[in-house]
Amino acid sequence: MKYDIESLNEEQLAPLKEIEGAVLVTAGAGSGKTRLLTHRIAYLIENCKISPFNILAITFTNKAANEMKERVEQMVDEAKYVWISTFHSMCAKILRRDIENLPYFTRDFSIYSDSDSEKVVKEVLTQRGIDDDKIKKQLVFHLSNWKSTNQTLQEYIDSHASEFDMRKIGLYMSDYQNILKKNNALDFDDLIGKTLELFNKCPDVLDYYSDRFQYILVDEFQDTDIRQYELVKLLSSKHKNIFVVGVMPCTAKKFEVAREDEAAAGVPDVDVAITTRELARMIDRAGINFQNLPDEDFDAPMGASTGAAAIFGA
Repeated sequence: MKYDIESLNEEQLAPLKEIEGAVLVTAGAGSGKTRLLTHRIAYLIENCKISPFNILAITFTNKAANEMKERVEQMVDEAKYVWISTFHSMCAKILRRDIENLPYFTRDFSIYSDSDSEKVVKEVLTQRGIDDDKIKKQLVFHLSNWKSTNQTLQEYIDSHASEFDMRKIGLYMSDYQNILKKNNALDFDDLIGKTLELFNKCPDVLDYYSDRFQYILVDEFQDTDIRQYELVKLLSSKHKNIFVVGVMPCTAKKFEVAREDEAAAGVPDVDVAITTRELARMIDRAGINFQNLPDEDFDAPMGASTGAAAIFGA
């Protein structure tokens, strides 16, 4: 794909050229949102002379990340130095460099596959003298469910105390984590949580990455969960230049909640083709839980502003 800014229409050019602050772009599936994101990276490097070392682009699958790399490198030679990856790959790379700032783990830690994790679950239950598929399924479910939250293990156990056998399940979850520590290993679900722990406990590490990544771009933003959002918020805490792209019903709905909270507080609405630069502050004030917002469809004309969202047509 050749970098050709003239190939974009006015609705696409407006958010592309807004390089300071938080920008949200939403539209229907297949409307060219990812194309806009790749042109944005090229624009930052070619037109704004931003170092590719200072740009981070995040998407959700390795295939999408590799395709994005190929597209951007075809546009601008220097783009090969842009950090383009999935959330999990990004976290693995950060942990390989900095995990020794946390106790128990070294940089040569293992990342357990699902089958590796299943073996650990079996080991936990065998050590406890338990041979019950129902208990096994409960343990696997609660491990995954816990690691999709920002809670500590004890907080999670306490919040599910009313559930059947939760006290015992909590003990088995602790056993599981202790085996991983002993083996210098993380499972796939640990990667994001351990990176958040690293950033929260080691401000100097967060400072390095938040200083480095002056411009952060997130594709398929409607798929983010609360932990991924928290990562983006922390990484963008210094420069606050965030560009997120997502499918209209899900993504815009999430940001509408934030916009409504601002309006209730007496902040005037802004009818523009880009999001307000106070977007991150809006989300914080609204206390959005990205996992619990409804995803009902709604219609909005291409090129129109929907609350804080920038709607564009391909």
